[in-house]
Amino acid sequence: ASHLMVNGPPVTSVTLPDILSSIPAGTIILKMDIQGYECKALLTPGVFSSAHFIPYIFMEWSEIAGPLRSSLCPDLDALIDLLKNNGYSARDVLTLGTLPDRCLQNPVTDVMWVHESAIHIWKEETVVACRFVSNMIHIPA
Repeated sequence: ASHLMVNGPPVTSVTLPDILSSIPAGTIILKMDIQGYECKALLTPGVFSSAHFIPYIFMEWSEIAGPLRSSLCPDLDALIDLLKNNGYSARDVLTLGTLPDRCLQNPVTDVMWVHESAIHIWKEETVVACRFVSNMIHIPA
């Protein structure tokens, strides 16, 4: 934890590894909605080296890869590589289909990152089109 200087009483911040270390359960499903700061939270050292198994990570990808990407997630490739190197693949939350890599460079709708050891909650393997948030443009799979 660290302390930030603000007008008013001191504010203590915590990192995602700090939060994970306070959870006694061995398996954790993450639903992240921190307005594009998911990138910074997940890139914090220690997230994937904790003793927890995180089978699914849900996040709003439109914030991470959207118009504020340069300030919120300047190294999107590092985040994607970190997730893939730790055994995760990206899926569309609505269809559960696999998202092609090219979709991840754009502000697509919600993404579920699934660990290779997670229980498959889909019936068949499919690759889906990119569903962009701005006007729901579809790019074929």
